[in-house]
Amino acid sequence: MSKHRMISDSPENSWWHAPTVPANYRLTSRISLPGSKSLTARWMILAATGSEPVELYGALKSQDTFVMAEALTTLGAQVKWNAHSCIIYPLPRTESGHIRIRGNISIHAHQAGTVMRFILPLAAMATGKVTIECATNARHRPISGLVRALTDLGVTITSPSTTGVNFPLTIEAHGPITGGRLTLDSGASSQFLSALLLSAPLMENGLVIDLSPQQLPSAPHVAMTVDVMRQAGHTVVVDNNSWSVLPTKPNPRPIGDLKTASAAQPPSAQRKSVHTGYGQRIDIEPDLSNAGPFLGAAMVTGGEITIENWPQNSTQPGRAYLELLRMAGGKLHVQPTAAGSKLICHGPQTIKPLDVDMGDVGELVPTIAAICAFAPGRSFLRNIGHLRGHETDRLEALTATLNRVGVSAYTRGDTLVIDADPRKLHGGDLHSYADHRMATCGAILGLGIAGVRVDNIEATAKTFPQFATMWQTMITNG
Repeated sequence: MSKHRMISDSPENSWWHAPTVPANYRLTSRISLPGSKSLTARWMILAATGSEPVELYGALKSQDTFVMAEALTTLGAQVKWNAHSCIIYPLPRTESGHIRIRGNISIHAHQAGTVMRFILPLAAMATGKVTIECATNARHRPISGLVRALTDLGVTITSPSTTGVNFPLTIEAHGPITGGRLTLDSGASSQFLSALLLSAPLMENGLVIDLSPQQLPSAPHVAMTVDVMRQAGHTVVVDNNSWSVLPTKPNPRPIGDLKTASAAQPPSAQRKSVHTGYGQRIDIEPDLSNAGPFLGAAMVTGGEITIENWPQNSTQPGRAYLELLRMAGGKLHVQPTAAGSKLICHGPQTIKPLDVDMGDVGELVPTIAAICAFAPGRSFLRNIGHLRGHETDRLEALTATLNRVGVSAYTRGDTLVIDADPRKLHGGDLHSYADHRMATCGAILGLGIAGVRVDNIEATAKTFPQFATMWQTMITNG
């Protein structure tokens, strides 16, 4: 029997009737996206471990980022939210400028993978016992590679699990980590590497990380981590499968108030750092992964969707949508505007099947899979075995979801094979698996298939609380 809850177990009031666009309806809409979860999470860690307050302008407000804020506050930082920003006052420091991280605490990561991984090395530098727990349905998410690396650095971490290293984790922390050199297995999640990189500047000797085996899923996320660390002033050297981070000098600079005179101004389309007197302001890009469902709407309906404030240069994996959707027959172009640029996507009359390696952009797979359901022929989404360790086993979930609406889908090793015939599509009840990407996958399918219901569309609140409202607005205003 599947480890997932069966569809029939869902109460009637949990179903969301996915809106459907009639065949002769031309969908046209303009979308303004919330901030990037990945960039928000990384900058929250860097701000909390810095030496001055930071305003993250356009930071994503979602379940995941609120959980990150709570975790950082528990460790000793201060986090304040206002209408446009997240303001972070960093962890306290000693008179000599060394960072001080609170111990004898408990942190709950809920379903936030970034919190599970990114907080762990920080908590390992506390003074006293730290317990980190997560939601029961997130305990399957990989963590052993990161725990093993921290253990190699001299940290004591225990787990009550009898089936391998798993949450809850208990850390016996004794202050700063010496650092040095270690070998990391990051094959299960690139977040292991990002987590160590983000905390490496706090280690007394810095850190050199060698990757073995030389397998790294979602490599663009690591490039993003390196990019934001360099913007924050850290020295990171990348050489093939090795990453070196120099330690930062202790900074006893007192913390002042953060001036936010520019807070009424809209965030720029391009990420940038601006000094504001006592601290820094960082503009957070829109979340390009969350653009996926709306771009998928253009593809499925043959309509036109405009994404405002699309960055001309970005480290986000979501930038790959341009190439992927062009391969599927879409017409996409980035157009300069007074505020930066925008992306315009025109859907094709007939979607083309895809045969693509998705190893670097696994988070885009649920959207691309939904689009391929409308592409006559056979599509192959390759090198995505690591999706088995996401919010749910996404390979299993996608296979079940596509088959439920009349698509023949199956896995062949680490490849998802989609045999699609749009004439055979039919309605069905789809489970979100408490996974935000599976919920939006169901919404895309429902756009072109009448009679689709999605269980627990509220799962999108993890990274996109406004999704259901914006989806309906897109259709109503189109």
